[in-house]
Amino acid sequence: MGILKKVLLFLLGLIILMAIATIFLPSKSHVERSLTINAPASNVYAQVVNFKNWEKWSPWKKADPTMKLSYSSANPVGKGASYSWVGEKSGEGTMSILSEIPNKEIKTKLDFKDMGTSYGTWKFEPAGNGTKVTWGFDSELSGFSKWFGLMMDGQLGGQFEEGLADIKKLAESMPAVSPVPMPLPPSN
Repeated sequence: MGILKKVLLFLLGLIILMAIATIFLPSKSHVERSLTINAPASNVYAQVVNFKNWEKWSPWKKADPTMKLSYSSANPVGKGASYSWVGEKSGEGTMSILSEIPNKEIKTKLDFKDMGTSYGTWKFEPAGNGTKVTWGFDSELSGFSKWFGLMMDGQLGGQFEEGLADIKKLAESMPAVSPVPMPLPPSN
């Protein structure tokens, strides 16, 4: 048997093995990092709920200087706000805020165009005199993209840590922001 035929059989066997293994890989991926910041929740929350503030601390903006951002409306803050990006390294996509509980939680949706949709979560919890911030990312995977799920924590984890460290610098260096008031329920 020729060497070329052996190599082709080996590659075919490898592809079949990977296809079978793919069936058993997880279809969901979760990445999460936390950091305690010595600042009130309102300072930290203000950095995340306002998409224009992301330009100051986003690890992806730093990694891709070609990234161009556009905001959906005059108010890039809170539920319904969104921004889109296009960049040579970062590709293109849109992020929007699905829900928020002021100074406690923010949920986002990320649309990566042809690469699918994922969801982000931010939690702000009291921690002594500061705030424990948890940044999470969840995605559904199918087919061979499940293999990328195995590497997701390693790829995104460091970027989350970098972003949280930059938020920490910003939030700890600014005067305390007034807490965002909770909206009152409509009266009947």
